[in-house]
Amino acid sequence: MNSINIRNEGGRLYRLKTLISELRYFAHRSHLIPTILFTLTALTILVSIFFPYWNLELEAPQYPDGLNVELYVNKVSGDITEIDGLNHYIGMRPLEQAAVLERTLSIFAVIAMSLTLLSAILVYNKWVVLLTFPVLVYPLIFIGDLFFWLRTFGQNLDPTAALSSSIEPFTQPIVGAKVVANFVTTGTLDIGFYLACLAAGLALAGLFFHRKVYKPTIVSPQEAYNIRNCTLMKLEGEAKSKGIHSSELVERIRQQYCELCLKDRVDDYSMNKLLEGIVIKQNEETHD
Repeated sequence: MNSINIRNEGGRLYRLKTLISELRYFAHRSHLIPTILFTLTALTILVSIFFPYWNLELEAPQYPDGLNVELYVNKVSGDITEIDGLNHYIGMRPLEQAAVLERTLSIFAVIAMSLTLLSAILVYNKWVVLLTFPVLVYPLIFIGDLFFWLRTFGQNLDPTAALSSSIEPFTQPIVGAKVVANFVTTGTLDIGFYLACLAAGLALAGLFFHRKVYKPTIVSPQEAYNIRNCTLMKLEGEAKSKGIHSSELVERIRQQYCELCLKDRVDDYSMNKLLEGIVIKQNEETHD
């Protein structure tokens, strides 16, 4: 009874291993992993536009609850009126005048990046890097553009403003605090930016698995000949270790290997299935 249970457990374990191998083979041959990763990248970068990318908080004794500005890719929200009123006294331009072109084009640019990423699923060569490149550099472009406008606004104060003589030109840090008169201004990156960074990470992972699936297969005739011979020798060595010595069965291995090459299915799973079939064939011939 115990031996029957052991055989049953062994059979279930074998079937489980076979199922896992078939699923891994399907995932590899159907390009499932890069497809999922590129799709997630496109969705993540789209979702990011609904969240603020950067946040600025102003604290001062006369504002016990503080003032806040949230920067999205296409708009600025928060206590804009109050902050613009304060900025007027130190000679800084209204916040709505910053990055007008970028905010106008941002939604179209993000949608274009998403569509470009989805099209990368259908590209089977190295040019896929060009399709993912905008998403990879997008967080850096945002940081660079934000720094440009913070510096432009802070370093170009109107000298005729009421408090211009008491405020030195300054540049607000993207991350960190700055003391301006009796205000403490603190900049922080927000969830939208982190989603953009996540999208860049997913795109990198997609490129990694894309490379594994679509790695170049063009080799010289001599290289192809050497690869074929090495693989055949390895396959025949594994067959002998399983007790296969018949010249007819070895020839069958060679023929089936050539068929796998024509179908572009030379992988561990297919090779193991090939050997399993040969072993079964030998056992049948032995019993006959």
